[in-house]
Amino acid sequence: MRLFLAGLAAAMLGAPMLGAPMLAAPMLAAPMLAAPAMAQEPKLEKYQRTKYQTLEQSLQALLDGGYTIVNLSVIPAGANFLLRQDRKWVICSLKGFEQNGQTAVGSLCVALN
Repeated sequence: MRLFLAGLAAAMLGAPMLGAPMLAAPMLAAPMLAAPAMAQEPKLEKYQRTKYQTLEQSLQALLDGGYTIVNLSVIPAGANFLLRQDRKWVICSLKGFEQNGQTAVGSLCVALN
């Protein structure tokens, strides 16, 4: 997993990494995780309110706690992961950046139910 994340961080920063594993999971065509867009004149009759709560846990903490990756998408600015544990669903956005000359990776996770 560490090699995968290192390769993902390198790819997000545009640096090739020799020996990085290829992604074998199905890809989602999803943008980076952000708050839902608000329309000028919302037409909510077809939409139901849903939970969208930012979590304090990182992607790593959720995986260590028993969540599994169900799906992922990789985009130039990072990656999105759909996680599941029993009947709980979470989406996490992973972003790589340089900090003090080192590659760092951060995550933002949101509960969907």
